[in-house]
Amino acid sequence: RFALPTFLLTDRASGTVITADFDATGAVTRRTFVSGIAGAAGAAFDPLTGDLFVAGSDQIYRISGFDGLQP
Repeated sequence: RFALPTFLLTDRASGTVITADFDATGAVTRRTFVSGIAGAAGAAFDPLTGDLFVAGSDQIYRISGFDGLQP
């Protein structure tokens, strides 16, 4: 879970998943969350396992190990 309200964004050109955190004042902080995924086109967490799934240009990536997530 993220500490602040957070959106996951994908950047196809750079192959990254980016977080956009919003604090109490509405200020946005962007961070690279995952990189190295060619053609990253979408990302979502599995609510049961907490795994992150990212659609790349040629496959779907499953990334595990996000327990206690605090970006």
